[in-house]
Amino acid sequence: MTLIAETIYQTLTSGENVILATIFSHHGSTPRTAGAKMVIFENHHIEGTIGGGLLEAQVLKAAQKVFENQGSQILSFDLNAPATVDSMDMICGGDVEVLLEFIQADQLNTDFFSQFAHSIKHGTIQFMITTLPQRDNPAEIQRCIMNVDGSICGPLKISKGLIDRLRSQTNANCDLFVSIDDDQRFLIEALSRKPTVYLYGAGHVSQEVARLTQRVDFRTVILDDRKEFANRQRFEAADNIILLQNFAQALAGVEIDADSYVVIVTRGHQHDKLVLEQALKTEAGYIGMIGSRRKRNAIYQALAKQGFTRKDLDRVHSPIGIEIEAETPQEIAVSIVAELIAVRARKKCWSQFKSAR
Repeated sequence: MTLIAETIYQTLTSGENVILATIFSHHGSTPRTAGAKMVIFENHHIEGTIGGGLLEAQVLKAAQKVFENQGSQILSFDLNAPATVDSMDMICGGDVEVLLEFIQADQLNTDFFSQFAHSIKHGTIQFMITTLPQRDNPAEIQRCIMNVDGSICGPLKISKGLIDRLRSQTNANCDLFVSIDDDQRFLIEALSRKPTVYLYGAGHVSQEVARLTQRVDFRTVILDDRKEFANRQRFEAADNIILLQNFAQALAGVEIDADSYVVIVTRGHQHDKLVLEQALKTEAGYIGMIGSRRKRNAIYQALAKQGFTRKDLDRVHSPIGIEIEAETPQEIAVSIVAELIAVRARKKCWSQFKSAR
């Protein structure tokens, strides 16, 4: 979502209008689920995806009329229709509702998306609330954001009390839902803090991992004790870079919790061990350590002598990443980030399962 928000802000700053396409309802087997977003530019280019194939082609076609009418619209797409199913690139089926938001390049929207992008990047946003037009009826919509401190900003004038009342209509663990108040429908998206990847070690593998984690919506923090490695020249897009005094103080200045993903890829076994023994004392939702099984076993044996239990060590993903026979730093990064995505998805599914019981 960070890239989407920044893209919209930069485009509005240049004086160009955009359309934000959001899937907010889906049934059956669809290419993407509710919450998927895509930015559509006036030159027909796009940023992001809502599933590709014929669905995106139909949305892009509809977007041209939205640009002309300058009114936001909800459109339904039946992916079970014979013409769609027979298409070579659309075999999922199901049906999808897509909100096409026309966003004009005026000062009001520019200021809003500037604040939105800032709040997303710094993890201070809790919800974005958008008014929904009547289906198939173009209309101007408004939006606002509510930050974790309760402050509300944006063109849509709405109280925290109304937001709480709207939220009470559905499961609190849902990321996106539609609520109704006095015949007005609102799309509410939970956008509170993104999970953070703490990359211990600033070598070649970390560089490649950081490039990927940024693109798949993790906050990324780089930690190393070498200034010549932990710097903006090597990690331009990192959310934060922390120069450690040494790895014995790996947790200095950071708060590791269940939304933290600790990736240990330092330059040596001893540094890895130092970081691992500190990470195991936290509530980190993921801990991964690079290296061979032989190295892992040696470190585990040393930690066992220090009092760490089998249960403690079972928390660690090591060798790190999914098994794809990776060799180069780029391939290893793909392996690691794939594992991070899988763990994040399982945590989300488990949270939703528990809330439904």
